[in-house]
Order: sequence, then C-alpha cells, then structure tokens
Amino acid sequence: MTIQLDFFGEIGWEITAEEFIPKMRAAEDKARALNTDVQLLINSFGGQVIAGNAIITQIRMSDVRYTALITGIAASMATQIASNTDHVEIAENAWFMIHYPSTQNMSGEADDLRKEADVLDSMTSQTLKSLQTHSKMPDGQLFELLKKPGTMLNADEALELGFVHGIVAKAEEQQVALISAPVLKKLKKSFENNNKALDVFFKERVNTATETLPKPKPKPEAKMPSTEEMQNAIKPFFTEFGNQ
Repeated sequence: MTIQLDFFGEIGWEITAEEFIPKMRAAEDKARALNTDVQLLINSFGGQVIAGNAIITQIRMSDVRYTALITGIAASMATQIASNTDHVEIAENAWFMIHYPSTQNMSGEADDLRKEADVLDSMTSQTLKSLQTHSKMPDGQLFELLKKPGTMLNADEALELGFVHGIVAKAEEQQVALISAPVLKKLKKSFENNNKALDVFFKERVNTATETLPKPKPKPEAKMPSTEEMQNAIKPFFTEFGNQ
C-alpha cells in the first residue's frame, strides 16, 4: 500500500510549492508510519521552473521513497519531477512530453537578453540532467530530442527510451495482480470446498426427489395386426366405393 498524492494541474498556479510541499510532508509522515512509499499521480502540462525545482528539492531531501505514476500527461517541468522519483510508471494511454526550455521574457536591452539566454542554457543543462536520471540516452541524442518543438512520446516510446520503468496494466489486471499467492491459494481451496459441498447438496436433493417420484407404468408393446384384421378394417371402404 502506497500513500498517493495527486499532482494535477499547472505548476506554479494550480500546484504551488507553498501549498504542495506541506502536502508532501504530511504524506511522508504517513508513509513512514506505514513503512511504505509516496506515489505522485501526475497529470500536468508543466509550468514554472522555480516552483518545480522546489518540489524536486523536497523529493531529493526526503528519506521517504518517492515513485510516480503518469495518469494523463507529464509535460515539460512535470517530466523532471517524475524523473527525480525512484520509480516511474505510465498509464498505457498517457503521454510523456519533453521540449527545449523557453522564456516569455523577451523585452529589454541586449545585455538583458544575453543574461536570459544564459539562464535558458542553465535550465537546459538541468533538464538534461533530470531526464537522464533513468534514461540511458547519450547526451547528444537527448539534446536533439529536446530541440524538437515538443516531443510527444506515448507509453511504449517513453518506456523504450528509458524515461519510465513500466506501463501500468488495465484496471482488472491490476486488481488481480494485487492478490498475493497465499491469498489465491486460500481462495482456490475455498472454491474447491464450496464446489464439493454444492455437489453433495444437489446430489442428495436429486436422489431424494428420484426416490419419491412414482415409477412410470410400462407402456404396452405395439402389436402388428394380422392380414385378416387388416382386410376386415379396409373392407367397408371398398364396399362403399362399389355402391357409388
């Protein structure tokens, strides 16, 4: 049993570091008490880098193991948060989207724009480092992937490139997987015992009903008429036909 924490919305707006980190600490306390993990259920298009970094710092500083399950999409900064957990899974219909860091602060003098470019370069290095936590892609290959205008990866592609460790099964398969082997053994034995009891019950009822039913009377055997009897039976028809 893991302690699940919803990570739904845009980072810095719906998900602020000021509100989410206390939720993380509360979840960590529960996880320690139960000796289990905290699982982030992620459905986010990303958002502010600074707010995302604060959340990543909390994950790195915690003594509790964090995992992530991408339920809809992990995009932009949300992919870095997922990548900084110890184990990442993705729903079979979910997406993993990465892109080159960008900025909307395009106003100012030349020196201002150069400083902004330096910040973007630093963010790019941070993005590469986070995404390579689990992925084994070479720097150059991952960098080329980032330079594309929003690389959307489905579950199979994210798994192939190493960004996630596994694809979650369908709901009914997950429920079966949650049943341990000893429980299955007990269930099987219970079903077998119940089946035996049902067999005995119905056999007793069938035998009792059979004993109380009246035995059917034997039907008389069919007897073939003799030639004389057949002639006597059809004689009236011939007599009537001859009189017409």
